[in-house]
Amino acid sequence: MDALRVQSVHLGLVHPAGVDAVGYSVEGKFSNDLYSFYTFGYPALAAMGFTYYEQYGGNGLTATAGVGIGFILYGSVAYQWRIGQQHFFKFGAGLGTGVSYNGAFPVLSYEYRFEQ
Repeated sequence: MDALRVQSVHLGLVHPAGVDAVGYSVEGKFSNDLYSFYTFGYPALAAMGFTYYEQYGGNGLTATAGVGIGFILYGSVAYQWRIGQQHFFKFGAGLGTGVSYNGAFPVLSYEYRFEQ
């Protein structure tokens, strides 16, 4: 699961890549540990940025920074658990500034990844 381009669907409160409750993302490998992404979801609509993975296909820390429509600028740190072949759970916290909210937010999400 270390492909050059990976699609995923996610849900939770909230996903670190788009600061949304439900969505669809595409990640592209930028370097060994750094991935670029774009995502569409609700309620944040659309976002793009970069995520650092301590171990992309396994357990480890992640750090995300992005810009978007709902959250204009945001960043987060989370721990990723691999809970199945293509299933991941992320737990952590983030900080962002948005249209209707500025401040901290929780990262608590489930992600299903599939290669493109």
